[in-house]
Amino acid sequence: MITKIQRHLFKRLLKSFFLFLILVVFTFTLIDFSTKVSDFSDTHSINYLFMLKFYGCEFCKRAHILVPLCFSLSILLQVLHLLKTKELIALLSAGITYRRILLPFWTLGLGLSTLLFLNRHYLIPPTRLFIESYRNDHVRIAKKPHNSDEAINTLILKDDSRLIYQSYDPIKKEYFDLFWIISPQRILRIKYLENNPNGFKARFVDELTRNQMGTLQKKHSFKELMLSKEWLKGARFDRNLPIQSQNLTQMFKGLSIKDYIYSKDAIFSEIILVTIMSLSPLWLLMMQSPILSRYTREIPVLFYVGSHLLFFFCISTIFDGLGIITQRSIVSPWILLVIPASIGFAFLIRRYRTSLR
Repeated sequence: MITKIQRHLFKRLLKSFFLFLILVVFTFTLIDFSTKVSDFSDTHSINYLFMLKFYGCEFCKRAHILVPLCFSLSILLQVLHLLKTKELIALLSAGITYRRILLPFWTLGLGLSTLLFLNRHYLIPPTRLFIESYRNDHVRIAKKPHNSDEAINTLILKDDSRLIYQSYDPIKKEYFDLFWIISPQRILRIKYLENNPNGFKARFVDELTRNQMGTLQKKHSFKELMLSKEWLKGARFDRNLPIQSQNLTQMFKGLSIKDYIYSKDAIFSEIILVTIMSLSPLWLLMMQSPILSRYTREIPVLFYVGSHLLFFFCISTIFDGLGIITQRSIVSPWILLVIPASIGFAFLIRRYRTSLR
C-alpha cells in the first residue's frame, strides 16, 4: 500500500524530473534553432508548426539519452536532499525500510522504461523518416563513392525478377533511377516510380531488349506508364529502410525472410540495444540508490553527480560501439552484447540487494 510519504516522494521526484527535462530540451532547442533559423522561416515569418514538429521528432529520436539523463539527475537530487535534510534518518526511525523509500523511484523508472520502449516501437520509425526528409531538403550531403555498399538497392519481386534502384524516398513513396530486370532479354529503365492509390506510376520509361548480336537496345520509350497495385505485392517496402528506422515488428518479421537485406546478427544486435537502452532508467536507479546507505560528507556532491553521469555516457557509448561491430557480423551479438549486459545487470542487482539490507 502506497503511503502519503511515498506519494510525497513520488511528486517531488516527478517535479524534479520534468524540471531537468524542460531545461535540457530548452537548451538543446535554443542552440539548435540558432543554427537552423533560416530553415524554419518563410520570407519574414517563422513556420512555428513545422518547427514544433521538427523538435518533437528530435526529442523522440534522442529520448533514449535525454530521459535517462534527466531521471538520473532527479534521483541524485532527491537522494541527496533526503540525506542533507536528514529526512532519511526520520523515515528509518519511523520503521520505513530502504526498499519502501525507493518504491516511488522504481514506479517512475518502470514507467519511463515502458515509455522508452513504446517510443522506439511506434514513434522512432516515422520520426527518423521525417528528419531524413528534412536533411535531404536542407542539407547538402556528400555523394557516396561508387564502390559503396549502399550505392544501389535491390528488391526481389514475387516473380523472382529484380528491381535495382538508387534511392527510395519513404515520405514521397517514390523510387529513383530504377532498372527492372524482367529477364536477361528484357529490362525496363525507369527514372521515377511513384506509389499512389491507383497503382505504380512510372515516369520516363525506356524498354531495353536484347538483339541478335547480344547487346541491349532501346525498343520503346514512354513518358508515363501505369503498373498495377499487384505488381509489387510480393515485395516489402520496409525491407530497405535502415534498420534503425524499422519498428520491432518489422525486425522480427525480417528474421523469417530468407533473403533479407540485413543479416540476423544485425537484427539481433538492434533488438538487444533497444532492450538495454529501454531499461536504462532501471539500471541507473540500481546504480545510484546505494548512496542512501553509503553516503559520506567527505566526498563532494559534485563528485557523485559527475561520476554517475560519466558512467552513463561511457556505458551508452560502449554499447553503441559494440552494436556497430555486431551489426557488421564481425562478432556474434550474443558474445559482445548479451554476455556483458547480463554480467552488468547481475552485478547491479547484487550490489543493490546487499547495500540496502
